Amino acid sequence: MQVEGVSDLTIGSIVDACLRARPTGTAATLGGQRWTFADLDAAANSCARALRARGVGRGDVVAWRAGPSLSTLSGFLACARLGAIFAPLNPALTASETAGLLEYLGSRLVTEDDLDDGPGARVELAVDDRSPHIVYLTSGSTGRPKGVLVS
Repeated sequence: MQVEGVSDLTIGSIVDACLRARPTGTAATLGGQRWTFADLDAAANSCARALRARGVGRGDVVAWRAGPSLSTLSGFLACARLGAIFAPLNPALTASETAGLLEYLGSRLVTEDDLDDGPGARVELAVDDRSPHIVYLTSGSTGRPKGVLVS
């Protein structure tokens, strides 16, 4: 599929194309809060820099324990910028369940509260349309969750 101004059809390249075309256009709304594409880009860059400062890079799994929020969206895009794999975790999980999933994923816990390094340089996309970008955890028919990688 071809989209004008987008070479690789990835979430990051689509957001970047929208940013170039309509920086003040609405990227997302939640609970009365509105982010433009420029807002989303700034938040994702800040989050990506904070993740990179913690040693996160291409192929690393970032477990994100938070409910639906605009910060979660910026974390998802930040992972795309770094080539990392985003792993959303349900915030209602117990400490034991969370620890088991972190071990399974080979990740450490990241929350939306600790990933803002303020304004700074733009982090360019490091993911392509063949790179895994998100891992969804199934409930697991055996009682143990299983991960499904999506590129």
